[in-house]
Amino acid sequence: MSVCHSILETLKKNPLFSVASDLLLWTDIYRTFLIFSILNIYFFLITFGNYTVVDLSCKLFLSLLGACLGYIYIMPFLGKENPISDLAPVGDYQINRELLQEHVETVYSIWEIIRLFLRDIFYCSNALKSLTVTNNYVHI
Repeated sequence: MSVCHSILETLKKNPLFSVASDLLLWTDIYRTFLIFSILNIYFFLITFGNYTVVDLSCKLFLSLLGACLGYIYIMPFLGKENPISDLAPVGDYQINRELLQEHVETVYSIWEIIRLFLRDIFYCSNALKSLTVTNNYVHI
């Protein structure tokens, strides 16, 4: 089994795999468009706008806070219910130990797969694999 297949099998066990695959496969068009457009605007402003990541993140969170405050204080005047209360119920948002352990185990498994692959290459335990990697990156 190749390294990519091993990493993919490890990632499929993670509970966030379905969310990430939905995002990358564009199953929810609006959410994916919003996230990718924000990332593209980030890249454009960091590259050409002389902004920093911290500056842009603060401005994004301030605009999100402004939109939330607008919904909370304007919707009652319009006679409508606040749509944010339905999306995010007020609660205690804490990461439980089991969820954190699943993510840490996923990262550790991927690290071990990559470490074993690099050990095989650099120790030349599999000469064919070492020569293949060398041939892919060094052209004489």
